[in-house]
Amino acid sequence: MKPNNFHYPSMTSELGWCVQLFRTDALFATNLLKRYNHNWNNGHVKLAIRVVKYLHCTKHMIIHRRFNRGGGHVIHAECDSDFAGDKLTRKSVTGCNIFYNGAFLTGMSKQQERIATSVGEAETIAAAYGSKAVLFVHRVLKEFVTVEQPIKVWLDNNCARKYCTYDVCSDRTKHWDVDLKLQVE
Repeated sequence: MKPNNFHYPSMTSELGWCVQLFRTDALFATNLLKRYNHNWNNGHVKLAIRVVKYLHCTKHMIIHRRFNRGGGHVIHAECDSDFAGDKLTRKSVTGCNIFYNGAFLTGMSKQQERIATSVGEAETIAAAYGSKAVLFVHRVLKEFVTVEQPIKVWLDNNCARKYCTYDVCSDRTKHWDVDLKLQVE
């Protein structure tokens, strides 16, 4: 039974702003809770409270990053995905963090629009999302400073790295190579 004076979408919205600005370690959990804003139950409220408790109990912990002490302006992205991580739809989730001079600038977590049929395909789609995000940051920053080139996008999958770098296609990757090229047209 839902209480009359409780508004779950407001809770997840406020939690989302807090997490996006200050605590990106709980970004995925908060975005997952937001999916149920129109169809929530007491279980979702308990999970949201669990996220709030996690944030409260770990408020003394911070993410340490080394800053680039050189004179240049460097941005890079780190992208990753889980393969078929959503148990209901079997869609993969992409995560991407963008860094400016070694300091965390922004992050994103997004469910992929299509179902990937391999880990390499999911990682390649994640690299595409990350590349779009880092290009947006680059376009904004170049209005103010000169950003060093090339901009690096770090991947943890050899298949995706080779595909993105050399556009290598084999018999095992031909099916998603065709799908990705069809999406571009």
